[in-house]
Amino acid sequence: MIIVFGVFSMAGTYSGVSIHGAMANTSAIGTVSAGLLGGPLVGLGVGTITGLHFYIFYGGFTGLACAVSPIIQGLLGGLVYWLAREKACDWKVGIGLGVIAQILEMIIILMLARPFVEAWNFIRVIAMPMMTFNGLGVGLSINCQNSLY
Repeated sequence: MIIVFGVFSMAGTYSGVSIHGAMANTSAIGTVSAGLLGGPLVGLGVGTITGLHFYIFYGGFTGLACAVSPIIQGLLGGLVYWLAREKACDWKVGIGLGVIAQILEMIIILMLARPFVEAWNFIRVIAMPMMTFNGLGVGLSINCQNSLY
């Protein structure tokens, strides 16, 4: 699962768009979904792969923040998996968790990225689209995974 969702998350990074010198992407879909479907260790593994991939290949002024964020997002998905077993695989939970994961990412970017003004300008542009697309993407991913069982 770690390899499959790791590749999925890296694809989300590659599909990103450069805005204000940083990358807006959909890698959280794979990372959060991995935690929700496989638990904390899978979420941590995928988050680590995604974070290292971003840091090494994209970097930029959000590099550190975008390396830390997927680890937190994977663990968050895993925590929900651990706390809510059956309900964790509900598409509504997926959407909500995808949005929460993106809010956490925006907070981490504001805390770690420098200069702060650039981070703030980046967040102002990408916050709503990333919350929307990643939230819907996690919900869709969870819904599709449920239909396979």
